[in-house]
Amino acid sequence: MHVSLKKEPKDIKHILYSYLKYWYLFVLGLLIATASVFLYLRYHAIPIYQADSVLLIKDSNATNRVSEIESASDLGLFKSSRDLVNEMGILKSSALMEQALKRIGIYASYSLEGNLKDVAVYEKNLPIHLDVDSLNPPKPGGHYVLKFTGETTYELSTENGTFVPYTFGVPIALGEGSVVVNRNPNIPVDAFKNASLNFSFTDIQAASEYYSSKLAVMPTSEKGGSLLKISLQDPLPERAEELLTTLISIYMEEAVIFNNQLALNTIQIIDSRLMQLTEELTDAEKSVEGYKQRNDLTDVNSDAQMYLESATDSNKQLANYENQLDVLNSISAYIIQSGSELKMIPSTLVVEDPSLQNLILKFNNLQLERQQMLQSTPSTNPLVVRMTGEINALKGNILEALNNVKNGLLITQKNIRSNSQRFQSQIRKVPLAERELTQINRQQSTKNDIYTFLLEKREEAALSLNAPVTNSRIIERPKATRNPVRPNKTSMYLGAFILGIFIPFSGIYVRQKLNDTIQSVEDIVHCTATPVLGKVAHNKERVTVVATAERNTPIAEFFRLIRFNLKFATLGRLSKVILVTSGKKGEGKTFFTINLATSLALAGNKVIALGFDLREPQLMKDLKLLNKKGITDYLSQEVLTLNDVIIPVPDVENFDVIGAGTLASNPGELMISDRIQVLIEELKSSYDYVLIDTAPIGKVADAYGLAPYSDVCIFVVRQQFTSKKELQTIEDIHSNKKIKSPFIVLNDVKMVHGETYGYGKTNKIS
Repeated sequence: MHVSLKKEPKDIKHILYSYLKYWYLFVLGLLIATASVFLYLRYHAIPIYQADSVLLIKDSNATNRVSEIESASDLGLFKSSRDLVNEMGILKSSALMEQALKRIGIYASYSLEGNLKDVAVYEKNLPIHLDVDSLNPPKPGGHYVLKFTGETTYELSTENGTFVPYTFGVPIALGEGSVVVNRNPNIPVDAFKNASLNFSFTDIQAASEYYSSKLAVMPTSEKGGSLLKISLQDPLPERAEELLTTLISIYMEEAVIFNNQLALNTIQIIDSRLMQLTEELTDAEKSVEGYKQRNDLTDVNSDAQMYLESATDSNKQLANYENQLDVLNSISAYIIQSGSELKMIPSTLVVEDPSLQNLILKFNNLQLERQQMLQSTPSTNPLVVRMTGEINALKGNILEALNNVKNGLLITQKNIRSNSQRFQSQIRKVPLAERELTQINRQQSTKNDIYTFLLEKREEAALSLNAPVTNSRIIERPKATRNPVRPNKTSMYLGAFILGIFIPFSGIYVRQKLNDTIQSVEDIVHCTATPVLGKVAHNKERVTVVATAERNTPIAEFFRLIRFNLKFATLGRLSKVILVTSGKKGEGKTFFTINLATSLALAGNKVIALGFDLREPQLMKDLKLLNKKGITDYLSQEVLTLNDVIIPVPDVENFDVIGAGTLASNPGELMISDRIQVLIEELKSSYDYVLIDTAPIGKVADAYGLAPYSDVCIFVVRQQFTSKKELQTIEDIHSNKKIKSPFIVLNDVKMVHGETYGYGKTNKIS
């Protein structure tokens, strides 16, 4: 008859209890994680503050101008078009940051000594100020300790740790340089008398690179606009505010200087051209005056006037192109005359050729970047040399572009001149004197127009030079946050809570996954189809006989339940002989045999237990009975009867035992003795149940020798002791039917919190 096990699904409550039994690990993990975060924040973490500012970057070519800058632009002020991305790059440049650091005077970093950690402090909040000799600055680094001894005196530590007295305002040699420690009259010394002030000199170049990397510049909106948000993080909020304010101020000053340089170059070129035009206009006026005196000219008729107007239009076009050619020639001459000297090219006089305008704009931008770089970098620096090469290459490209534009204008001018010749043929009908006078007047008018145009441009450049305005405006002045932005205490404590739970949880989870021993009935069902008869709770009392009548403990109830399941599993048939074995020593088969026999005896059955573990007998020892003559003696001495080897168990009625007897040197030979069958048959006729405690089946073949005489075989496995691989032997026995009616009992089960004993938690067999 096939017996199957109804598998109980693992519920969430059971899984939760399997973790909650290690509650102390979770409490310990939370305490350690929370304490670690507290100690880190209290004694190691440096609070970081953030200063923010909003800057408006206006394009001089934009419309809707409402500020003073835009109003000046309507008058013709020359301003370069500004790209938002380029301005962001300029703001983040280390050269600009270095100028800001030098202007503020951040030559050293300061901290006050504390009991557990030093506290950073800003120089403006100290009663002293360090003035560094720019010609002989101290070497960056070093560590110095300053103590205030009075309103005019102080002590400073030397390299060997001793303190030397000094007076404020007197130059001293420090760090291979010269510095002056001056008093800050706005801060009293009394608050710092018992304090030790640590300071070390700052590497300005390294500091500028550091702060540039920490500076964040980004548009305030992804949808467009010209507003930039500028942020800087620093442990000292006052320093972050002042550094950001100074950086923006220098940026706006540099923009004004750049525009003024372009205006100056424009004025120089226009002045040169105006001098030449003045001479040409004087000559033209003298020619008109002399020609009229010689020819006594009068008005022309209407037909001649019509031809003259057509010719005038053509000549105006020729004059316009002549003007453009003059401008191109002026720029070419300006570039050629500058030679190796790099000067900015004014873009006001350039003809409307996009490619040429772009080249000139790029040339001027590179020249500005080179000039800014030369403020803090020598001309031999590889970056400056490379940029100089790029500028020279652009100069050649501009000259080539000028020639190309000039050639195009000459071709167009030639076409217009041919049209003008057609009109000239008509004008020949007009008296020669009138025609010549008209030509002279036309040349005079053209020169006069050019002269007026250049005067207007010069005035525009002069106004731009005299108006110190910039296309940038501060919308929100730099302001630091009141609370630190880093570290975030809430996030860190939340992370500590998660980590304090996760680490114990993961440790328990990995331990359970790596543990190859049997943990529950579900593990047995997963490894073998052998039916599970039940389970036995952990023996907390550590006594041998637990299934007594007066006991109502969980372990006693489990044995009663196993007794019921055994009867139910065998469908009520009388199973007199029960073979009890295990995979290895220590799984509790002898303990199980004794208590199952006790439980059966308490139910009114006459039971006998046989100690057939002839190699390492344990039955008599656990019952604390003398191991006199037993099974080995009975099998080897035919004169012995059952009465000679049966021993009643004290305090348990209807329960007898037969011990292993004298240790035999050949237990394997005894297991094939014919007297075993005689022994079993005689016991079956006298007892209701015969329980055989045999050797572990995973070690020797003794259990297989007794299998033919048994009706039921119970394999005892132990929680957290028996490996899952050992169940393969039981599965092999069950699948190949090597032993009749095999069952499994899970021994030494640790009850999780909240689990109860009884039928509600018992594996049912059907």
